[in-house]
Amino acid sequence: MKTCDSEENQHKMEEGSYQATEQISVDRGNTKGADMASAHPETLHVLTWNVNGLPTALHPNKRVDPETNEHLFSKIIKDAHVVLLQETHIGEKNKNVIQKLSSNWHLHYTVYKTKERGVAILVNKKLQFQVSKEFKHSYGEYIVLQCEIEGQTYILVSVYNHKSDKELLSGLSDHLQQYTTGVLVIGGDFNTVLNPYMDKLVETTSQDQSALLPSLKNFMRAHQLVDVWRRSTKIKCFYTFYRNNSNSRIDYFFLPEECVWHVKRCEINDVPSDDHLPISLYLNSGDSAANIPLNPIVRAQPWEESIPWMYKVRSTEIEEAIKALQVSDTPRPNGRPVSDYKKRSPEVIQELMDTYHRICNGLFNFDTSFSASFAKQNFLFFNVDYVILATIVARHLECSLEPCNHRRVDYETHVPICYRIVGHDVISVEWGELEKAISNVLQAGNPLLNILERMLPREGSRILLYYGCPLTPVLRSFLVRNRAEDDLEQNLNVTPAEPLRVYGDDVIAVIPRVPPNFDQDLECGAFIVRRSTASVLHVLHYN
Repeated sequence: MKTCDSEENQHKMEEGSYQATEQISVDRGNTKGADMASAHPETLHVLTWNVNGLPTALHPNKRVDPETNEHLFSKIIKDAHVVLLQETHIGEKNKNVIQKLSSNWHLHYTVYKTKERGVAILVNKKLQFQVSKEFKHSYGEYIVLQCEIEGQTYILVSVYNHKSDKELLSGLSDHLQQYTTGVLVIGGDFNTVLNPYMDKLVETTSQDQSALLPSLKNFMRAHQLVDVWRRSTKIKCFYTFYRNNSNSRIDYFFLPEECVWHVKRCEINDVPSDDHLPISLYLNSGDSAANIPLNPIVRAQPWEESIPWMYKVRSTEIEEAIKALQVSDTPRPNGRPVSDYKKRSPEVIQELMDTYHRICNGLFNFDTSFSASFAKQNFLFFNVDYVILATIVARHLECSLEPCNHRRVDYETHVPICYRIVGHDVISVEWGELEKAISNVLQAGNPLLNILERMLPREGSRILLYYGCPLTPVLRSFLVRNRAEDDLEQNLNVTPAEPLRVYGDDVIAVIPRVPPNFDQDLECGAFIVRRSTASVLHVLHYN
């Protein structure tokens, strides 16, 4: 098993994790209960894999399973419904290699060179499948397929971001604006890590930030994308790329925040490989807006006074937020779909400008028509008006949390600590703590605080941070950053060697090396510290 956690430490981690969550759960290595590639599956199994050359992967002498004598590539993909491949190395002279798969798979692939790049999307022929639109990158770095599988519309994207191509994702982002209808599923090799502490084996490789990271973060922000595996696995370290002891997680599945309710689980497949590991994503294709049991959730705080907050939303911000939305079967409390906003964009922008101007100047009462929401397990569904404003505010907040340039840690004198909130996926927190967390980063009196206080769902005096709200990921980051600062100052009495770094739910503090007893498992009130073999100390805050 290619993980950095010992069994003992892994057991301790899992004890601290919230296991009752049904929205996203991890069942690594157990796929016996998963639907195989059969007709009308309730679970759609999507697999992404950089095969480092399909001709090599399909070669008769390639590694086989010692127990079944079955070809490894065939064994891995046979239970999938959809396969996203990268580095296929298919050119004009060897197209026959991939065409050998045509008896069982619908094939959509790029043709570039026989020694590099190339991507493909395979769809099992046992499924009801129809293509609406297809686009192939001219240099074989991505393919986009809008299709219908078993009655559900998907936008499938297989990406290979070559390490020298810093502009690829910007072009792909622009192109995806043409594919507005369907559940967006992006899988591939992005050649960069999102968190250099958690997604790299830091002892053996340089921690220099990849030049591709800024473009990946912009790409994720533009489409409100979630790193599905990281969200589902909490703090676990696991890598997808192994070569010359250079272990890192550079292969991902991304879904828009509002489509994550389709996810059942996501897992990295621990198979014999000296290069990339495949990742499996299981989507609940049987759930639709028509049969989701929706429960009304508490509304945001009423707004009665008129306070000039002097905050202005620009029309370009609204336009960008609308572009980021996907037209899917995500239900809306007021029944107004995203497609209405896409079709009437100029008119809608002016309408929203008027509404948001009143909100930002304290002249608007958050009534049911704006802030109503419904809950499915630990996920909230909001009206589109609310989602757009929340997206705009979230982007402003994210900019203030951008981590500084990464520098290599001197492990002789310093050690990084990773802070993360674990427990229920729904965080309940007093507004005072959240306000303090944001004020520590933003200037006191920032008008965004007044907007947030009244637009966030709550239960009594406590704010509820549900996934499904675009604000939740960034507010979780503020919250864990604040708790990290308090812990460093009040409990550890140390000063970080450099500013705290925020990577989604993870906050990293680099501190001077501490006495030996600190490296032991230590329970201390609301958190537990443990030693990780990846040279990172973990502090887990239980909500």
